[in-house]
Amino acid sequence: MDILVRAVLEEFPELDVARVRAALERGVARAASASLDTEGYRVVDLHLARVEASDESSERAEILRSLSENLEERGDADRALVVRLSAFTEASTAADIDPLLRLARLTDRWAELPLDTMNALVDINDDGAAGRLTAMAEAWQRVERPYYAADCLERVLLIKPADAHANEALELFYRSVGEWPVLIDLLSRHTLHLTDDKQRAERMREIGIIYERELGDDAGALDAFREADKLAAGNPDVLDAISRLAVKVGVPDEEAIDALERLAALAKAPQERAKVLCRAAQLARLYDYDRAQRLFERARTDDPDLTEALDGFVQLHRDKGQLAEAVVLLLHGAARPGMIKEKSRWLTDAAGYCVALGDTTRAEKLYREARVANPDNHEAGVALVELIDSGSLVELAPILDELCRTTDDPGRLRGYLLQRAKLSSELGDKTGARNALSRAVDLDPLDTGPRRELADMLFDAGQWAKARPLLESLLEDEDLLPAERRAEIHFKVGRCAFEVSDKDSALKHVGITLALIPDHREALKMRMDLDAADPFAHAAGQLALANLAPPEEKANRFADLGDRYTELGDRATAREMYLEALAHRPGDHLLLTKFLGLVTEDGDWSYSIDVIQRLIDTESDRKVRARYRHLAGMIARDELEDHEMAVAWLSDALEDEPLGFTVADELEQLLASSPDADSLIRFYYRRLEHVRTEEGRTGERLRLWDQLGELCLQLNRPDDAVTAFEVGQSLAPDDIARRQRLADLYFGNPAQDAKAITAHQAVLRGDRRRIESYKALRDLYLRTKQPEKARACDLAIELVDSVEEKIDKLFEPSRSLEMPVAATAEHKPRAPLTNEDFVALSRLDVDLGLSTLFAIVAPTFGIERARMRPPAPVPLKESELPPLVARVLSQVLTSFVVNRPPVYIEKDQPTLCRLAMRAREGVLTPVLTIGKPALAKDADEKELAFFLARQLADLRTDRIARLLCPRAGELAQIIELASAPASDSSSHATRWLTSSLHPVELDQAMAIGSRLRERGVHPMSAALGWLAATERAADRIGFAVVGDLTTCVRLLERDPQASSSDGNRVLDLVWSSVTEDILGVRSRIEGWAPEAPTRRKTTTMSSLDPG
Repeated sequence: MDILVRAVLEEFPELDVARVRAALERGVARAASASLDTEGYRVVDLHLARVEASDESSERAEILRSLSENLEERGDADRALVVRLSAFTEASTAADIDPLLRLARLTDRWAELPLDTMNALVDINDDGAAGRLTAMAEAWQRVERPYYAADCLERVLLIKPADAHANEALELFYRSVGEWPVLIDLLSRHTLHLTDDKQRAERMREIGIIYERELGDDAGALDAFREADKLAAGNPDVLDAISRLAVKVGVPDEEAIDALERLAALAKAPQERAKVLCRAAQLARLYDYDRAQRLFERARTDDPDLTEALDGFVQLHRDKGQLAEAVVLLLHGAARPGMIKEKSRWLTDAAGYCVALGDTTRAEKLYREARVANPDNHEAGVALVELIDSGSLVELAPILDELCRTTDDPGRLRGYLLQRAKLSSELGDKTGARNALSRAVDLDPLDTGPRRELADMLFDAGQWAKARPLLESLLEDEDLLPAERRAEIHFKVGRCAFEVSDKDSALKHVGITLALIPDHREALKMRMDLDAADPFAHAAGQLALANLAPPEEKANRFADLGDRYTELGDRATAREMYLEALAHRPGDHLLLTKFLGLVTEDGDWSYSIDVIQRLIDTESDRKVRARYRHLAGMIARDELEDHEMAVAWLSDALEDEPLGFTVADELEQLLASSPDADSLIRFYYRRLEHVRTEEGRTGERLRLWDQLGELCLQLNRPDDAVTAFEVGQSLAPDDIARRQRLADLYFGNPAQDAKAITAHQAVLRGDRRRIESYKALRDLYLRTKQPEKARACDLAIELVDSVEEKIDKLFEPSRSLEMPVAATAEHKPRAPLTNEDFVALSRLDVDLGLSTLFAIVAPTFGIERARMRPPAPVPLKESELPPLVARVLSQVLTSFVVNRPPVYIEKDQPTLCRLAMRAREGVLTPVLTIGKPALAKDADEKELAFFLARQLADLRTDRIARLLCPRAGELAQIIELASAPASDSSSHATRWLTSSLHPVELDQAMAIGSRLRERGVHPMSAALGWLAATERAADRIGFAVVGDLTTCVRLLERDPQASSSDGNRVLDLVWSSVTEDILGVRSRIEGWAPEAPTRRKTTTMSSLDPG
């Protein structure tokens, strides 16, 4: 047989060896069956006779097996199979399985095998069970029962888990039928028995592909790819899958970015590496701007023409608020020849950022360049239309004209035409506006808006014949229009008819207009023109117009009617017209003169006042009486020149109408011109009573108090002036100039020293550079026997001068030599800082509510952060400190009354000291590291104390969030969690807070969050503000510990971090050194002498009371 197989393969080498052998065996067996000789038949008959003679089935089976073997030896496989099947039927044994399978393979008669019975006879404990089950699996496959074959192969794997044939066949079958979970289990078991890590990694990669593509299980796929990467690192497909799936699953982005960076390192082609780095940068952009920038730069280095890299880099700059850098990057990309397709788009984006930066001139230029690069850039064209202001309308016109020429879309074209019409109207080109509107109407004849606008423009232009059909077309849906609009259209149609001499139509439409709106003034005028021949109708029209005129015209119209009746000699009717005119303009001197001329033809002004008095007596309306009295007062003032009478009339008018400011202003001017100042004071007092509940005119109450204060100063009544200015200050608390003036007034009165100190402190809170207030505080503290505070102010003056570039101190000699020497407290032991001291040092600008919220939530938040980003570990053994550092550290810890944190020396650390959270014995612990500057031989003790105090202050509960959550974004997340509405119990914020905090702490956090929500606090702004405020508070704490302002200021000026982050920290520290909070803390811990009691004087407004 082997010889035959080799011969056939030599002739046909492309054939499969196994199939050739099987075919030859079947052929040989058939030939043997066909060539059975006489002796063979005799042997068969002999065995069959023995079978018939036997009664035992087992014996018959043995005879048949012997016959089958004999036939198989003779090469007659077909008869051997039939006989063997008969033997198996008589007595089934496991020994028949192998011959039956062998003969079935030779004869290809698999369907005749009793496979179910044979399968049950296989004993897996037998040495040949694995091969027997493999053959059984082949038989099941031949009869097209693949699941039974798979079962046999699974039994093979129970015996030989590493069997390559069984694993391969099962893998092929499970893939073909889509049994993915079972296939994953098979591959996982096979992986366990592989010894080569590369093969195991390949298996895990295949498992990951199945999880991702077939099952949609991203988490399972990610775990498989991770395992593959551990077994054989550096597979590009595995790294690509890890980076892709990590984002989908939502694991920390660092893993995906690391995978992409490793993938990029494997990429040989720069363009391919650039794409991978760009993907990594897009992920890093979400949380680490610096890393994202580095990745984008590397990507652009490998492929400068990669569009995705430039777009992502621009978005990064935009997210960082670096719009100017984004513009530069876009312009650089637009200038590259390889990116010419993106040039127009990038120029448009750059122009948009320039608009955000306020550089509209440059934006306009870039939009124009974008239009040159791509004339079809619709966005740039629209932006130019919106960007060009009214001063550049002439420039805007060509752009709109071009858009109107090049746009094919009817909807867009119609919009541009409407804009062009509006532009033409603004430019005064009414003809162009009408032409544009005509084209827009042609594009959409059903839109009534442009039709109405075109009709109105034609009407305004006096083109009556063209406007009339458009206006009449608007009346097609007349019933759907409001009455006012219908009346307006009918009036315009009537006007057009009137202008083209169609009086019948004009009368018809004017009649409809007046039927809809009887008081339509323009229609009444036209009706008067149409009825000019009828004097009665004409007069009725004039009267109707007068009654319908607006308030500002009524007086003129009725006055004109009065003049006309006067000319006609009808004085009674003229008087009625004048009276009606006076009702609308009671203060018109000319009109009053005409009216009084009718009453007193001889010009008797006293009688005129009597007439006014009679009008007052018959009038019940207080406001009308006030106007009459005002009129009488003006006559007394201007015509009779009787000052006292005018004051009396105007005073009575003001009592009738307290909010009549015209009367009040005229009365104030009269009293101000009088030498009697007390009457003016009484007037101010009465006016303040008038506006006590209702001010009437904005700022009136404040103006009255100011005038009263100024008058008291003129009368040398400083106490009353101060009281008036104090009330004014309460009405305008944010007026800095007013506060400064009041503080200066306090300073001039030694009895007001306490108020002067408070006032100047408030002034300095608003203007920390005001030298005059520092000097005033120095003098006030000297006057109140507080030399230590005076010295603090004097030192602040010198330092403020230093900050202000040594400004000349107004040529005054320094008074520091004239002050009594304050008792120095440096030799005394300094008292430790209490909680009240820390609150006083912080509350100047730190939001204590946020401090409390962070103290509650930050520990839990910090622990969660540490789990995701474990901090760097530190050894258990602390570093040995130099004597100076150890002594100063002990002093600061004693002053703070806090436990000593673990301390280590970092010789490469550029900063003097640093406090940060580290892992020590698996516990998150604040650790103090001492840097190189502190180890120098010439290290300054005060500098050590200042910076150690600033750092160790963060160990306090109200500042611990600076260590646990040092980033503003994390603090902003805490604010968002706390300020989220608590009504939705299923929200992420509520669930996290509920699961993380104690119920008492949760109630406190939610209460603070509710207050923050009511205040409308912006989380990120509040977080940044709190960090900056606590940084300044740390400066004050360090100053309180050191006690030497000059040294602290010098250290802050040298600190690059302080100068770069907040340029006002030095000035803030100088100012805070003279505040009562800081002075009080220093007084307690340094043992200053107690403040001498001062006499205070209470000032009232009793002198202003006219009673």
